[in-house]
This record gives sequence, C-alpha cells and structure tokens, in this order.
Amino acid sequence: MSTIEQQGDHGSPTPSERPVWQLPAARAIPAVAVGLVVTFLQSHDAFVGLVAFAIVALGTGAALLALQGAVFAEVARFPRIAGVAGLVAGVVAIALAITAPSGLALKVVVAAWALVAAGVEGWAWFRMRATTDARVRRIAADWRFVAAFTLVAAVVFALMPSHDVVLVGLVGAYAIIVGVFHGIAAYSARIAAKDAQEATA
Repeated sequence: MSTIEQQGDHGSPTPSERPVWQLPAARAIPAVAVGLVVTFLQSHDAFVGLVAFAIVALGTGAALLALQGAVFAEVARFPRIAGVAGLVAGVVAIALAITAPSGLALKVVVAAWALVAAGVEGWAWFRMRATTDARVRRIAADWRFVAAFTLVAAVVFALMPSHDVVLVGLVGAYAIIVGVFHGIAAYSARIAAKDAQEATA
C-alpha cells in the first residue's frame, strides 16, 4: 500500500529521485520545437502532420521514460504507461507517414494516443490531488491541465473531418500550447524547489 493510501490521501508523497522540474522541462523541448516549425511551414499535408506528431510523441515518450525518477513513487505507473504509449504512437505515425500518409491516419493516431495520455496523466493528478504538500499540489494541478487539454485534443481529432491543413494546424497548436505550459511549469517548480532549499538551509 502506498504512502498516500496509508494516510488517507492526505499525507506527503514519497520524494522523487530527481528534481521534479526536469520532466516538464524535457517534455517542453520537443513540443515547442514542433509547434514553432509547424507554424512557419508552408506545407501542411498529412505527411508533415504525421512526422510532426511523431516527433512530439517520441520526444515526450522518451522524456517520460528517461526521467521516471522525477515523478513521485505513488504514481510511478504514469510515466511508464504514458512513455510507452508515446513511443508506440510515434513509431506508428512514422510508419504511416512513410507508407500511407492521410488525414484519416493522422486523426486516428493522434486521437488514440491523446486518449491514453490524457487518461494516465489524469489518473496521476487524481492520486496526488489531496496531498498536504503545496508544491506537490501545484505539480498535480499541472498534470490536471495537461490531461484535460489532451482529452479535448482527443475529442477534437476524433470528431474533426480528415482535412489535412486543419489537422496539421491543430497538431502545431497543441504542441506549442502544451510545450509553453510545460516550460512555465518547469520554471515554477525549479524556483519553488530552490526557495524550499534556501528555507531549510
């Protein structure tokens, strides 16, 4: 039984092995990069959309798996499941871009990945929402935002007609919004950790 379960979801979580700001910082890099590139690209066909999404999914998946230690032990399954989902979705997107690029392929792979990613990140927020540690609550709130926004993306891509230009634009918009949010979250978490360290020095 986890620490939080033992304390009725109101205790302090097991400390992470790495600074918590490292994970959102790593997740921000591929997302912001793809968002900026898509914004300035003139070609918005399905091939571009699939490759752009693959970079975000692979970069995010790799970051989640490589920096599992930056996540609290109580929700250790979050980076594992989300990381694997990202790598699988990225590989599928690359394969589709090479063999059968289409708006339908883009919307299906993005919607499927987003549903899984939103579900597991939302679960992580739900597990950590009642902790008494204010810094952990802020991190959990970040997960809540990303989960909610990614769930909206899943619904939008699932319902959107297979129009290449619109779908690629949505990939870029999702990437830049989430990427900037992760960057801000990483900066805030780093400052909070520094302040806490100075307070206990």
